[in-house]
Amino acid sequence: MTGRDVITLLELVAERLRDHQDELTALDNQVGDGDHGVTMVQGWSAILAAVQPLRNQPPSEVLRTAGQAFLNAVGATVGPLYATAFLRTAGAVDGKLSLGADDAGHAFEAWVEGLHARGKADVGEKTMMDVWIPAWEAFRAQRSEDLQTKLDAAVEAGWEGFQRTEAMAARKGRASRLAERSMGVADPGALSAYVILAAVGDWFKTRPGGMVLT
Repeated sequence: MTGRDVITLLELVAERLRDHQDELTALDNQVGDGDHGVTMVQGWSAILAAVQPLRNQPPSEVLRTAGQAFLNAVGATVGPLYATAFLRTAGAVDGKLSLGADDAGHAFEAWVEGLHARGKADVGEKTMMDVWIPAWEAFRAQRSEDLQTKLDAAVEAGWEGFQRTEAMAARKGRASRLAERSMGVADPGALSAYVILAAVGDWFKTRPGGMVLT
């Protein structure tokens, strides 16, 4: 997985976020400021503009640039969260011109740790972490050494985590102002997290030959 590959992955994520922009907005209109769909699409559009000249650069450079671009474009709370995730992930693969399946696992772990360290949210608080933490735990717990099998488990766990947010009362972020009144509406940040996660899983399915963890 080269820097060029990372860019094509980011392009797929951007496409999926655009596809779900209206759905993200509809959810955020009920529990937030109604701008989450626009925010995520704008942030990822800024990422794509920034990384296009880096197709021959190492993955870490692409990821680091993506994080800075997202932070510059997104003033909302989500900006520093995903910027930190990108930067932590870049650090986890620094110095490598191409990434293997084992690197993908390290990158996933760094991504989730970055989000958790910055946002301080845990499972059950109606945030994106209700997707990312179960997804990482399922990835790590999967006994198979095949990367796609591990990613499939992560995507399934992430979807289940997103669905559970509908029954939760928000404890973090802007939706926490509604507390129990936020129950009955799924979290928009959890949905965008799932969209990103599912896009990653789908992207790896297009890789010839698959990848085995070593």
